Amino acid sequence: MDTLFFFLWLHHHTDPWRIYGQQRAQLGTVISLPLSGLICYYVNWTYVFYFFGIIGILWFILWIWLVSDTPETHKTISHYEKRYILSSLKNQLSSQKSVPRKPILKSLPPWAIEVAHFSYNWTFYTLLTLLPTYMKDILRFNVQENGFVSALPYFGCWLCMILSGKAADNLRVKWNFSALSVCRIFTIIGMIGPAIFLVAARFIGCDYPLAVAFLTISTTFALLDLASTIWILLLFAGHASKYTDLVVQLSLQLFIFSHWNPTPVKQ
Repeated sequence: MDTLFFFLWLHHHTDPWRIYGQQRAQLGTVISLPLSGLICYYVNWTYVFYFFGIIGILWFILWIWLVSDTPETHKTISHYEKRYILSSLKNQLSSQKSVPRKPILKSLPPWAIEVAHFSYNWTFYTLLTLLPTYMKDILRFNVQENGFVSALPYFGCWLCMILSGKAADNLRVKWNFSALSVCRIFTIIGMIGPAIFLVAARFIGCDYPLAVAFLTISTTFALLDLASTIWILLLFAGHASKYTDLVVQLSLQLFIFSHWNPTPVKQ
């Protein structure tokens, strides 16, 4: 729950700067899982919470000290950079501040985005919470190995998040695919691909190299669906630039709804 509200606040806070950095969340998982395994192995599992808690406090202090709400209030920004950001946002603000919720509920595309993103989140958070347990109880990895092996799928996520943008650009520029076609291709691969490999992982038993490979491929493919969802919002904001702030309000509310799902826990 706290992570949900943090992401909502972060999206809203960074919008005046037009910052979009979803891949950093995946990179954090790649770093934290192996580090947690090492801490558990060499020290004690309780120190994982102490360590990342202290890191969170230090990050908060640095954020309060260095970050500003808008380019105008930033203390150390150069005049050129501030002028560049403000000029890029010129004429992109609309006078309409209310979100048309009733038309949204009656529209099919937002529901399609919600179903796709809800499905992605269910798979992502299920693996995030239960993958280390699967590695330990089924594949018999020790604590130290578990952290590194569990991080492999999220390394694939991070890599896919970076390369998917380049792939989308190539499809549009070199192969003349429309934006809608690219989004459809990414969504289909990002939904069907993970399903195939997750189901296949059920039938391979304790073949741990194949199991890790299937889980890594499945989680990597799933990021194509997330990349497609984000790209749809950015494309819409680009085509209707004067309504950018309204798009941000709308996307935040869709973000809330699609993330509102229970995370499975081991009983």
